[in-house]
Amino acid sequence: MTGERAAAFARSKIGQGYIYGAKGQTCTAAFRRQQAAQYPDQAQNILVTGAKWDGRPVWDCAQLTRFSAKAAGVELPSGATSQWRKGPWKRKGTIDSLPEGEVVYLYRQKGSIMQHTGLALGDGTCVHARGTAYGVVHQPVRDYPWTHWASPWEAESAPQPVEPLGPMTEATVYAENGLPVKLRNKPSQGENLYWHVRSDTPVTIRQPGEEWSQITALCTDGIRRTGWMMSRFLVQG
Repeated sequence: MTGERAAAFARSKIGQGYIYGAKGQTCTAAFRRQQAAQYPDQAQNILVTGAKWDGRPVWDCAQLTRFSAKAAGVELPSGATSQWRKGPWKRKGTIDSLPEGEVVYLYRQKGSIMQHTGLALGDGTCVHARGTAYGVVHQPVRDYPWTHWASPWEAESAPQPVEPLGPMTEATVYAENGLPVKLRNKPSQGENLYWHVRSDTPVTIRQPGEEWSQITALCTDGIRRTGWMMSRFLVQG
């Protein structure tokens, strides 16, 4: 999926905090005073509500989307309205035309400006720095009043078939807790580009291994991908 590195960056920030104007700095009382002086209309939120984020990395909505885009090699300006007006968009539209199965940027319009922004992950969910009281959250797209979307990437074409690297066998994903299992871009638990495959999903093993196996599987976002899964989650026969 185009934009996967942007999505991986955003996912890695879930649970972090929100301070207006922040771009990943560690929150401290001194940092909050600095931001409050720079944005006096936000001082109450920054100084009082924002204290809950002390000791944790903090973002605001537009900086989170800007840095997620940067992780994917795309440069966005600061500020949701500036992003919407000046971003290197290939496609954009209203939320009722949101593409399915794609990573795209989300915006909420209020009057003549874009008041908020986030990132749709292509699986019906989104990540956004929601506000001082919430921090960086992961939630269904439908649960927030987004009004527009934009993409710096061309529409995806149908995926090309992957040539097998060895004899292929069939297996089933199995997790004792019943939760989805990660299909990673590389055979490493440190790889932060990954997708989810539901337990009980049938898969094709393309390259078996003692610890990791390369498989092709239908991911939870409805797209078939080839990647690496820990072999202990694969049951044959």
